Amino acid sequence: MQRPSRMMTAMVESSVSNGRPRRLRVLLAITHLHAGAAEYMWRLVVGLPRDEFEVVIARGTHGGTLEARFASLGLPMIEMGWTRGDGLRGVLASVPRARRLLERGKFDVVVTNSSLAAMVIRLVAPGTGTPVIEHVIHGWACYQLASPLTLSFYALAERVLGRLTTVSMAHAKAMISFGNERRLFAPGRAIHLPFQLLPAEAAPVGPVSRRALEVPDDAELVVCAGRLAPQKGVATLVDAWPAVTRARPKAWLCLVGDGPLRVALQARSARMERIRWAGWRSDVRACMAAADVVAVPSAYEPFGIVVLEAMAEARPVVASRVGGIGEMLNHGETGLQVPEGDSTALASALIELLSNPARAGAMGRAGRQRLERVFVGDAIPHNHTRLWRTLLANR
Repeated sequence: MQRPSRMMTAMVESSVSNGRPRRLRVLLAITHLHAGAAEYMWRLVVGLPRDEFEVVIARGTHGGTLEARFASLGLPMIEMGWTRGDGLRGVLASVPRARRLLERGKFDVVVTNSSLAAMVIRLVAPGTGTPVIEHVIHGWACYQLASPLTLSFYALAERVLGRLTTVSMAHAKAMISFGNERRLFAPGRAIHLPFQLLPAEAAPVGPVSRRALEVPDDAELVVCAGRLAPQKGVATLVDAWPAVTRARPKAWLCLVGDGPLRVALQARSARMERIRWAGWRSDVRACMAAADVVAVPSAYEPFGIVVLEAMAEARPVVASRVGGIGEMLNHGETGLQVPEGDSTALASALIELLSNPARAGAMGRAGRQRLERVFVGDAIPHNHTRLWRTLLANR
């Protein structure tokens, strides 16, 4: 990947071609091309009309698992040097480079995703004449699992940055409410824009074979897909599992994903029966399609695309009652919600659905129908472009 250079500056500064009105220049900034923020940004990028928008991507030192997907679009992609975990030092070190990029690029719109990239870009953008500065709230840094001192610092930083931002948007109303309660943005500068899967993404992919997951064909299969990190609450699921296996002798748990807690979680479950650690897989949707129940035991979850992916495969979901999950999952209709961190309640919900396949199947079908009604379409690129045009016109 490239750092900002004269050649790159010339590329992002191109404006009028063959007498046609120039395309609006849009900078999309993200800490790394990984996880939910990158998934959201992908849906935005692929839906932007190329004849109307000239898009440049600024990302951190470590590209991420979705880098190849973004690279396939052929868009300018600039390495900014920021790295997740650098903290305040990383923010300050990235400021000069970010300022040069914005001054030379003369972007009409900058859109920030993820905390570190958002801090850097929003610090410098107001001083570079950028007309529209939009921040996409994928989850507040002060909403995460950290010490009170760290969370207080993040909250203070967000209050300052929120007043340098033209508009903040979230695809979960819960994130807007969280920000309002803590005054993380200026009054009237936050809006809710619905999240939708692209139509091609919503088509069922079909299940992977049970043999591929190394579980019996007649297993009552629970699948949990996600990063093995504190946010995802997998420890609560592991703690719930002995009660599930006692009640359901054919129950199996398949954990799809990897992360910093894998060794600790495997040690925690060393004496437990019928657990499969599948690691990273490229067919996550197919793994969920093979499940009888999909578990989402997150400790916090600003939105939770995995819930929609389970609904796309007509699978019932048992999930924590956190963040934006309740805006997708209707309790008792498309799945069950339980208190976050409550392993007893989680076990009971899993046992309830494994014991009643007819009810679980009906919930899965209801989830698929709800997905088709509400969560499939082109809302992400359409709403963003309409918002940008409105803000630019008003300025």
